[in-house]
Amino acid sequence: MHRVVPLWVVAGVGLSGCLADDPVAPGPVPALAFLTGSTGTDTIGAPLAQPVVVEALDSVGAALVGIPLEFEPEPIAGDPGLLLADSPSGLFRESAQVQTDGEGRATAYVTLGDRSGLATLRVTHAPSGASVQTTYNALPGKAVSIQLSPKDTVITDGTAFSPRRYVYDRGGNEVTRPLQYSVAGSLAVSAGTVFGDGVGTGTATAMLDGQSASVDITVVPDGHVVVGGFARTGLKVSRVDGTQGVLRDVPGAVLWVDAAPQGRGMAFSFEFVVAGDNVTGPYDRITPATLDPTLRYERWPRYSDDGTWVYYEAIRGLRTEIWRTRLSGNTAEPVTAGAPLGLVNVGDRYPAISHGGNRLSYSADRSEISDIGTLEVLDIRSGAVTPIGEPALGSRWSPDDAWIAFVTPDYELKRVRPDGSDLETLTPVQFGEGFDWSPDGNYILGVSPDGDPRLLDLGSGTVLELPHLGRGQTTSISSISWYDNWE
Repeated sequence: MHRVVPLWVVAGVGLSGCLADDPVAPGPVPALAFLTGSTGTDTIGAPLAQPVVVEALDSVGAALVGIPLEFEPEPIAGDPGLLLADSPSGLFRESAQVQTDGEGRATAYVTLGDRSGLATLRVTHAPSGASVQTTYNALPGKAVSIQLSPKDTVITDGTAFSPRRYVYDRGGNEVTRPLQYSVAGSLAVSAGTVFGDGVGTGTATAMLDGQSASVDITVVPDGHVVVGGFARTGLKVSRVDGTQGVLRDVPGAVLWVDAAPQGRGMAFSFEFVVAGDNVTGPYDRITPATLDPTLRYERWPRYSDDGTWVYYEAIRGLRTEIWRTRLSGNTAEPVTAGAPLGLVNVGDRYPAISHGGNRLSYSADRSEISDIGTLEVLDIRSGAVTPIGEPALGSRWSPDDAWIAFVTPDYELKRVRPDGSDLETLTPVQFGEGFDWSPDGNYILGVSPDGDPRLLDLGSGTVLELPHLGRGQTTSISSISWYDNWE
């Protein structure tokens, strides 16, 4: 037990020898110390497990009885940080004044505030200025709101989904505890991480403390593409998921674009066909105007797989032919003769060279009344022509040359064998003529008639809308080409 010092001794006043006008001597400066409740970690709004007990002693270790101690917290970002009361059932306030008891001890009850972080409590004897302080660690509380951003996103098959998360408790503190996920569709979850699990669409739902938020995810195949627009919007190269995008300004409206094999460059057309080595390097016209003065317009470039030739439409007067330019030496020559002489507004359009380099598909228009041609296949070595007979706009060969995919004037996407057999419609969803097969032959990437990018999964028949590929373009997209091995 501490020796108790009566208040009349603390006040320094004797029972005799005092005059009314004598000054009162100041009391001793107490030594303050925490006995219990000086540490604690809990969530916001939680009461501390132990009351805070502070002992006040004089210089010889005697208990100071009946002196007032102020319990005051330091605010945290406008919040009191702590709330205090002098009894468990008392009213909790932003401060409390408690007198020491017969053992020189003052007891206060503490509840953590609504702000997370270190909360400081200072206990002060105001007459003497003596004080002591301690800190408590207030952790974020239960989540009351969860938001994920973006609300819809695109990831590559097999890669992880990492959204921006906004999780807060009732005090507006960020909650950083791990979220639990459930998934549906083309997604999988492992060790709390969401992955793309097959090309398609899916939904990931994040959950914590009874709260949840969902995000829609489109899962696309890996690879790079080059995108061209109908107006002066430049060329865009990016991954299929839209990342690693590079936008290249070009001098004119990019109508049709094709990527060179193995990522060695690209060709595109506006008034004439140009080609270059990469997305940042210079581009040169590959068909000089002096080569043939009757060439008025060129478009629809298509590389041969060995990178030797670029095939394209060449408009001569009112007739259209298929030409090709040898990139080494910049020499050009006609490939098809077009329509018989004397006819106008006719010709051969939309060339597509096979990957083997020996066959060419194109649309042959022989009617002056209609500008719609039918699909034909030319054996370049022999000159033999196989008429497929189907109305066609653009066409493309599958990677193994087993199929020719083409778009009809009604924007139906079909495929047929090079000999004209096994004709089938690939999807009821419309596609424009600016499309391309994926290098593995499992997908066709193209655009809608209105220029909106979309992907057809040939295995499932699913069509995925890919608006992210058009971001950065100021108008609709005309054509898309896979860009192998681009870095």
